[in-house]
Amino acid sequence: MIRLTREEKKQLGILIKYYRQAMYRSRIANRSDFTQRNFARGICSQAQLSRIENGEPVRDHELYGRLIHKLRLPFERLRYRDVHLFDELVKNLIEYQNRSDKVIHFEKAKIQLLHFQRLFQNNIIYLHYTYALELVLHVLHEDYDEANTLCELVEETLEILPPYLLIVTLQYLGKLYVYDQDELKAQMYFQLSLEHMLKKGIENPSIYLDLARNVIYLNQDIRAREYLIEAEASFHSDPLNLLMLDYYYSIIYAKEGDYDESIGNLINTLHRLEEYPYPIPRRKNKLIISLVIMYILNGDLFNAREVLNRVPESRQTDVNHFLLAYLDDNFQKYNLFQRHYKQLASFYQNKERSRERYFELNIAPHLFVYPYPLVLLILRDYYRYLKTNKKYKKALDLIEEYQVLNILLK
Repeated sequence: MIRLTREEKKQLGILIKYYRQAMYRSRIANRSDFTQRNFARGICSQAQLSRIENGEPVRDHELYGRLIHKLRLPFERLRYRDVHLFDELVKNLIEYQNRSDKVIHFEKAKIQLLHFQRLFQNNIIYLHYTYALELVLHVLHEDYDEANTLCELVEETLEILPPYLLIVTLQYLGKLYVYDQDELKAQMYFQLSLEHMLKKGIENPSIYLDLARNVIYLNQDIRAREYLIEAEASFHSDPLNLLMLDYYYSIIYAKEGDYDESIGNLINTLHRLEEYPYPIPRRKNKLIISLVIMYILNGDLFNAREVLNRVPESRQTDVNHFLLAYLDDNFQKYNLFQRHYKQLASFYQNKERSRERYFELNIAPHLFVYPYPLVLLILRDYYRYLKTNKKYKKALDLIEEYQVLNILLK
């Protein structure tokens, strides 16, 4: 076995534990061979194996070699040049996600990743680095099913990751849990990413935007403002990230019932976006949708329709079509392709007494799949429905569960 650094011993110990436990959890006939006691037999004591698996280095290099050999894990030295290029890829990823004038090309990054996975196939530590980066790229590309297949593998071995890769991996695990609607788990990972960023002095201010968005969903708007102030200090001259910052402020204003401020904020944001030299239709449409919903919440249906009708047909999505149908009170007018938008249309068409049950079964469990401004509109409308039908207890329960009092009572 080649001589190992203290850090390599710690990393290999964590990986030995992960793969040994994975074998024990599997359905292979000899799974009992992978209990800690049986696995250590003939190599070291159970106490030594426990120390190794807990990341505590032991002096004997050969023990690590025999343990990873028993698990058929590869560990060979890599060329410095290959390691350096991989580190540069990770650093560039962090830099690019924090600058509007840089673009992360998913296909190019994916090709680079496959290249490094081939180079690192004989070094289990760096091979795991590529798994973490693969998860990041899948989340970045919104391929959440693929990201979820890697989630446990990455989560169980986070301690082996170097600082830059750890910071970005924690951040994108948070984004993955946002998609899975587990805001509390997302908050844990975002907070860990921030802590490591500050501890290591690594610049990654986009984490403040992720944290702000997440605590808005958790109804912690005071904390959201604190994160937005931190983001503004870092993005004072970065147009696109400032747009997202203003977008989150507009939601906070709306939750406070200050629709005029929210609308003014979004209009200014869209004006600034017009001056941006590169086309970004998806982000623009997100802001337009928010503006339309704020107009609806403010009772200005004329301006809501005017703004919505200016969106070219080629850029309209299910949420555009749903809002057009909402304004016309005609949910048969447009074909909605996504299942949750079809369900939402059915909810609004359901005038019978089963409407509460439909909300509980089909809307509430998936509520935060919708853009957050639309969530506010859905909650307001459902609250009004309950009040109109004298369902006062359910109306109070709605306020307590979603904690958006101003948006409901305005």
